[in-house]
Amino acid sequence: MGRRFFRCPAWREENDCEFFEWLDNANHTTIDLKYQIIAVEERINQKMDAMILHMEKSISLIKLAFYLFMIMIFTVLYYMMK
Repeated sequence: MGRRFFRCPAWREENDCEFFEWLDNANHTTIDLKYQIIAVEERINQKMDAMILHMEKSISLIKLAFYLFMIMIFTVLYYMMK
């Protein structure tokens, strides 16, 4: 087995933070902070997902209201032109 290490989870992506530390050199504070940051990022992502879902539902309701309004306008225009 090779030497163990900690590395940024996004190390293959553009948003790599370049975090790297050998396990035998790491102190517990660094490890704890790293996992706290990951936990905070996960909570932020969950909140953002919830906000996006809420916004998508709001957009759907706005579209529905617009379509109903347009139907009402066309109906009024139709009866006015008779």
